[in-house]
Amino acid sequence: TIHRKTEGNPFFILMFLRSLYDEKLLQYNFGAMKWTWDDDAVNSKIVTQNVASVLVNKMNRLQEDTQRMLMVASCLGSNFRKSAVVTVMKNISQVEMRSSMRIVSGTDATIGSSSLLSSDLTNSSTERAYASLIEEFEEEGLCEVDDEECHFMHDQI
Repeated sequence: TIHRKTEGNPFFILMFLRSLYDEKLLQYNFGAMKWTWDDDAVNSKIVTQNVASVLVNKMNRLQEDTQRMLMVASCLGSNFRKSAVVTVMKNISQVEMRSSMRIVSGTDATIGSSSLLSSDLTNSSTERAYASLIEEFEEEGLCEVDDEECHFMHDQI
């Protein structure tokens, strides 16, 4: 079923399996020590054949702070240094980010008080928060992190 739905495309296989897992249609049964799924639910699941749609859907599921950081990282290119993203995030104002997000999304973007752009965070807590956002990029399969260097995965599809 998965091969038929994805036409064997490794990227779509990975995205399809991740979406099944995220939607709890694919689960690991620790008692039986095997993966289980609902055949009917899997068969009814639609696989998008558009890489851009897959990536947009994935990015829309990210936390707001992660989306902001992803936007900054994308401006730095397909390869970027973690420290460069952190530097930009520390120095960009809420007004600049709000304006940029409004232009990108076409809506009136709001930045909540819990935003990492707030000035009331300590330097070390900010660094940890930024590091966890970059880890979220990697966990979602959006980028590959090699120590300080990051590479967006869409360039490898």
